[in-house]
Formats: sequence, C-alpha cells, structure tokens
Amino acid sequence: MKRHLLAIAFLLPAGLSAVAQAPLSDSAPAQTVLYVGWSGVSAVEADYQASTLKQVVDLFEPEQVSRAWTRWRELGLDKVDDADFEEGLGVVEGLWAVSFRGPFAAWAALGDTSGLPDGNGEDALYGALCWQPQNAEDRAALVGALQRLLQEIPEAPVALDAGPEGPVRLRIGSAANRAAMAARPGPGIAAHPRFAAALSATGPAALTVWVDLETPTATFIDLVRAEGDAPEAFFAVMDVLHLAGLRQVAVAAGYDGPGWGTRFFIDAPAPRRGLAALLDAPPIIDADLAAVPQTAPVVGAWAFDPAALLALARKVLQAADPDVAQQFEDGLAQVNQMLGVDVEADLIGGLGTTHVVFQDPAVAGASPLSLRAINRLQNPEGFTRALQAVQNLANGLVAANTADMPISVQVHTVQRDGVTLNTLALPGLAPTWAVFDGHLHVGLYPQSVLAAADQRGEAGGSILDHPGFAAVRKAAGTHPVAGLSFVDVPVTAPSSYGDLILVEHVATGLGAMALRDPFPAVLPPFGRLEPLLAPVTAVSWSTQAGYHSAGRSPFLGASMLAGQGGGGALQLLPMVWG
Repeated sequence: MKRHLLAIAFLLPAGLSAVAQAPLSDSAPAQTVLYVGWSGVSAVEADYQASTLKQVVDLFEPEQVSRAWTRWRELGLDKVDDADFEEGLGVVEGLWAVSFRGPFAAWAALGDTSGLPDGNGEDALYGALCWQPQNAEDRAALVGALQRLLQEIPEAPVALDAGPEGPVRLRIGSAANRAAMAARPGPGIAAHPRFAAALSATGPAALTVWVDLETPTATFIDLVRAEGDAPEAFFAVMDVLHLAGLRQVAVAAGYDGPGWGTRFFIDAPAPRRGLAALLDAPPIIDADLAAVPQTAPVVGAWAFDPAALLALARKVLQAADPDVAQQFEDGLAQVNQMLGVDVEADLIGGLGTTHVVFQDPAVAGASPLSLRAINRLQNPEGFTRALQAVQNLANGLVAANTADMPISVQVHTVQRDGVTLNTLALPGLAPTWAVFDGHLHVGLYPQSVLAAADQRGEAGGSILDHPGFAAVRKAAGTHPVAGLSFVDVPVTAPSSYGDLILVEHVATGLGAMALRDPFPAVLPPFGRLEPLLAPVTAVSWSTQAGYHSAGRSPFLGASMLAGQGGGGALQLLPMVWG
C-alpha cells in the first residue's frame, strides 16, 4: 500500500481499475456542471499489484524517495524558519495523503441564474469538496486540517460538514446555496442521464472527470437574451455554431491490464452541425501514413477538413452581417485575380484532410529539430501552383517594403537533388516546403525535405510495418480512425533519461550543499527500467454518439520519457519530490 500511494503521489499529474461507480457521486446534485472523482488507493490495489507500474515503483526504492523528501522538508523548514509555514506544510501533507488513500470528489454546480441580470451572479455557482476517510485516524487528521485552514480564512463562503461517519464535505458558495447543499434536496448527479451516458461511453475508472457543456452554454445565451442588449445577429451566429451540439465531455483513466489506459468522450450526437460537424472529417487511411518512415519514434495524425471550416466561417459571417460576408467574398475574388489562382479550390481544397506530424531521425537524429509534417494532397498541381503564387506575392511585398533596408526576409526557391525546395531563410531555423509524390512535405530545415526525398523507393518500410504501431488502431475496432498518436518510448527514452538524471543531481547537489549532508539517489539506472518500456499510443474515432479516444501506456507517467531535450525530466522531477 505504501508503494502504491507513493506511485500515485508523484505520477498522478501525468494522467490518472475499474470501480463500479463514480466516487461519491451521490453527494453531487443534478445541477452539477463539473465533477472530478478519485476512487482511492484501496479500490485499485489489486490492479496495482499486477501492474507494470508496481515494478517501476519498486525500482525507485520508495524508502529512498521518502528519505529524499524528508531532507527537502528539513531544508525548507530550516530556510523559511516560520511557524505558520511549518503548520501550513503539515496541513497540505495531511490533506494530500488522506485525499489519495480514500475516495475523493470535487464538483461545481450551476443554480438559479434568474438574479444574474440584477448583479447577483455570485449566487449561481456553488460546489463542494468531498472525502471518504478510510479510518478514524484519517478522519481526525482531515477534519483537523480543514478546521485549521478555515480559521485562517474566516470570511470565506465555506462550511464544513464533518460527522463521526460518512463523507466529510466542504461546502462552497453563497449562504443560500450552502444551506441548500446541507438540506440535499432533489436527485443527485448519479441520476443525471447525461452523466450516466458519459460513464457508459468511457467505462468506469479510478479517475473520472466530467464536464457539462450544454447547461452553461444555454444559460449564457439565456442570460444574454434576458439582458435585452444583444443584437439579433448574435443569436443567429449562436444558431450557426450550434454550441448545444457539444453536450458534454468525459475523461476516465485507470489500469488497463498491466498498463495504464485513458479514455475520452465528447457527447456530440449525429446528425451534427455547426462546430460539432468538424468532427465528421474523412477518416485516416493507410495511404495517409505510407510516407512516414518505419524509424519514426514519434507520430501524430489527425483528420481535419479545412474546407469545412471555411464553409462554417462563411455561414457565421452571413449570420453576423450579410454586408461583411459579401465583403469577404469580394476580397477573396480580388485575391484570386491578383494571384491568378483560385485560393479556395486550389490552396484550401487542394489540401488533404489528414495531417501528419512525425520525428524523422534521418533529418537530425534524435532531436525535436527532426520534426516533419506531411499531407497527402487532393490536388497536388493546383496546390503547388497556388502556394507558389502566394509565396511570390509575399516576396514581392517584402522586397518593395525593404528596398532601403540592409536586410530582407524572403522565401528562396532552389532545385536540389531533383526536388524544388522553398525555404524561408532565418537565423537558426529555415522552414522549408516542397511537393513531390503527391505529398506536401514541410520541415524546419531543407534537410527535412531532402531526407524525405532520399527515402523514396527505400526498402526500410513505413510506420505501417512497425510491429508496435499495429496495436494503435485496434482500440478503434471497426470504426474509421479520426486521429492517432504513437510514441516509441523504448527509442525516445535513452536520450531523455540522461537529462532526467542530470536534473535530479542538480537538485540533490544543491540540497546536499545547503544541508552539508548527502541526498539519496532516487532514479534507478536506465538498464533496470528499459525492460519495462513499451510504446505510448492513442487513437480516436467518431460514432453516431460522438467523438471517442482511447490511449494506452505501459505505466502511469511513461509519456514523461517521450520528451527530447530534457522536457520529460523537467516535468517529472518536481512531481518526484512532491
């Protein structure tokens, strides 16, 4: 249990076994618009014992972590030397521990808003923090910490419910709403049909986050209408956007076999229109990924139709002001005439609907500078012609306005190795694009595009041939894929782990110098961790009910090892100490 609590304590921010019901959901009212629930350590203990996370935590030697935290605590107390700071630190530590040992929930609700136009907005929103202590000792520690906290803020609109058994609640809101919460009138959120549907879509989990988008949106529009000052065009635009089509968002995270899974759901039922219709882009197919090399350790792809966004923008402008919409059309026609191309048909319509970004080691090795983007064009000739025309116009304008200046920034076009490179020459970076083999290739340097050209006809295969990539799309089942990500952590981790150890010893070295006593080394040698690594993957898809996403990693926090250049280390280390 101690080891599991340690794992949750320092890895929780990276992402949070199934439990039958959202924790303490019966304490939240039906008017809830935001709910966060944590099942508690005991609910996931059995899954933890069979997980890869337990093996990782064992490598960290929790006793050493505890010793390191004790040393940092001593250092902080010694340097601050303030009784209030010491008491406050004790309160935070007590609340942190109790909140993870047992179930915890936080929620916010939207009440009666009829008084908002009269300036009584503070009465509309209210909420609570709820704990279910696991034993009498935890209950006493929790209640004592909360009472000390409330003594420091006597004017705060909060009230504490702390009986000898049952949940401990901190009610937050106006006096009227705190009284209503104490009386607990009406059904709870567990009876909310949307809440139940969201949990059904994501499945039960250790951590559940739920957001009601529909109620706040409808409330906002009703309040604007009640004010009577908004023009009719405002409501016409709201109707075009149809924000009510995005009804709720739910996230669930927990153990998925020995690994860790995260599921995401946007409730946007078909037929969709407005913003929600952007979820209906054509799906990703194998041909969209065939140009990604098999050696790419990081791959992300998403389906998005820019033509659909332009069509929606047209409708918004027409609803807002027909004159402005006509000015937009006239301006677009003038641009077409100036460029000699059809911007909408050739440039926007020429783009494919699948956008892929990946890291190609053939560019600059294991570095973020190796990032490259590709798009399988629908009209390669038209797109190239349109983008070249835009580029020439921009170069002409820049040249005309910098004729008297010592330097000028332009996009230069050169032929190299049979490829037309278009490069924006800047110090440090040189963004480059080229079109060949029906694809738009974009990179941070000319080498990015040249590497792509070198890979044509090579026998190395594409990312579709990677043995670990095949598992990415399985989570979508038979549904067409709308987005995916793949991080080959066994490949990316070695370059990240060295930076992590460096950051660890910067911190421990400073601490040892200040206390004149050594800090224990916490991180294990990479060779011990390496056998536990596996790719971190995610895939998303759309159904009649809405938008779904499922992610999986070998253990909670594995994505911290995906960063290059120390990014993972800088994120993980503060959580280790915390």
